[in-house]
Amino acid sequence: MTPADWSIAATVSGFFGSLMLFYPGWRGSRGLQQIERIRKLIETPTSSSSNAAQGKETAQTGDASDPGQELLEVMQEQHQSWSRLEHNLLMIGILLIFLSFAGELFLVKLAS
Repeated sequence: MTPADWSIAATVSGFFGSLMLFYPGWRGSRGLQQIERIRKLIETPTSSSSNAAQGKETAQTGDASDPGQELLEVMQEQHQSWSRLEHNLLMIGILLIFLSFAGELFLVKLAS
């Protein structure tokens, strides 16, 4: 194969590697957004005046500032765990991009 052919092969490898990284990257982004939503639920400041006003109600129904129910709903939205397929897509995508750079360097640049 000529250096031009290797250049095309390296470009195609990089393109497919980038495509394979899309879904795992999107899932990672959703996970980070979920973490941020959970952090906001947990760190919501409660005012002492509203706690004093709800004193009797809190004693009967539990802690009014407890974000447990909202936290449970946020956690249930992310019902699918990280699968082996997503892990493989991530690893193969990274490998293809690495091979595209290595092929471009060793088989095209250094060969010519």
